[in-house]
Amino acid sequence: NHKAAQIVAILNAVWDDGLFITFGLLPGLITSQSDHYRTDRSLETIRHAKKAQVLFIWMTADSILGECSIPNAAYAVLFFVPGSDPFQSVDLSYILLKFLDKYIRDGDYNRFNIVSLSYQLASDGSFGVLFCDRRLRTVYQQARIRARASHDAFRRTFHHPIS
Repeated sequence: NHKAAQIVAILNAVWDDGLFITFGLLPGLITSQSDHYRTDRSLETIRHAKKAQVLFIWMTADSILGECSIPNAAYAVLFFVPGSDPFQSVDLSYILLKFLDKYIRDGDYNRFNIVSLSYQLASDGSFGVLFCDRRLRTVYQQARIRARASHDAFRRTFHHPIS
């Protein structure tokens, strides 16, 4: 899918190109077939996106994929971004871009890549899964450690860290 490849390329470019540039491109690509969603980079959409919250569930890729495979996918991060019409696209874009920005920093600047992404926009937000390469290992291990320690921001439920 060409659109999915473009989205992944923009996500992986956030470290080099910066949040401002990539955030200007991503919302319109995520909802390119719809004029229902806000995709503009305005003060209103930026303020809304910066308030977006997210729930992450950290897993290994094989625990999701089973017998299937995605080349170079070692980890899977499921996400839910609560939201409302018409801001789902900008909220999802901001959360995904910040995911890379934050966790590259938290992972000692080990620049992992998103290798695949699947998502769905709904009336109450967006949800999906990011598949990441093996360089996410440090961040994944940190999530597991925080979950085991029952840190306020992390929970360990069903044997998977949640943040």
